[in-house]
Amino acid sequence: MPNYPDAATILINWAKTTLGVVNACHEVPTNLVGTLKDGPLHVIERFGGADRLPGLDEVRIAVDTYGVGRDGTLAAAETLRRALIVLQGKQLSGVAFSKVATISAPTRRPYDSRQVVLIGATYQLTLHSAF
Repeated sequence: MPNYPDAATILINWAKTTLGVVNACHEVPTNLVGTLKDGPLHVIERFGGADRLPGLDEVRIAVDTYGVGRDGTLAAAETLRRALIVLQGKQLSGVAFSKVATISAPTRRPYDSRQVVLIGATYQLTLHSAF
């Protein structure tokens, strides 16, 4: 049985090392407001997709960007979006990104704290890996 790479972890590490994102992780931390003092937070996680063939994975990724103001949070989400699109045709962590598409562009979403702005986006990635 194939062992597919964890696309969310690959993207979190890429955001930190290549884009210089300070805050990127799989889950919202319990101290969200304190975390945002260092800048916007990108929570990156897979929410679906299919493995059509061995080594070919169609991944759906959700990126929720949290921040303290609308404009800065939206700008951070859009920066990540533009960088993701550029990954098409490139290799990262032993995985080739053959397709990167936006399912839902960064958009403000409701959040239960007036101190925090949430911008959500979703993407579909087609990944080829050698395992």
